Amino acid sequence: MLTEHFNNLSESEAEALSVLAEECAEVIQIISKIQRHGIDSAYKEISNRDNLSQELADVLVAALRVHKLGLLLDREGIEEKIYNKLAKNSYLHHAPEVTLEDFIVGNEKLAGE
Repeated sequence: MLTEHFNNLSESEAEALSVLAEECAEVIQIISKIQRHGIDSAYKEISNRDNLSQELADVLVAALRVHKLGLLLDREGIEEKIYNKLAKNSYLHHAPEVTLEDFIVGNEKLAGE
C-alpha cells in the first residue's frame, strides 16, 4: 500500500534524488583523492582523471533523470540560473572563466566525437 510521504515526493522522485545525492558524493570523494594523491594517480589501473570524468558523467545522467521527472525548472529557467552563476564566479582566483557558450560548444564537441 502506498501512502503519501510528508515531503510530497513520489517513489520515483525520491529514488532519483537519492541517486543524484549519491553521485554527487562520489564526485566529492574523487576530488578528495585527487587533492591527496594527484590527478594522474591510479588505483587498479584507473586514473583519478578517468574516475572524475566517469563520476561527473554519472552526475549529469542522474540530473537528467531528476529533470525528466519534472523536479527542475524548464530549459529557459535552467539557462537563467547558469547565467546567474557564471556572473557570480568573479570570486575565483585561479580557475578560468567560462561562459554558457563553453558548455554548448563542449556538448557539441562531445556529440561529434
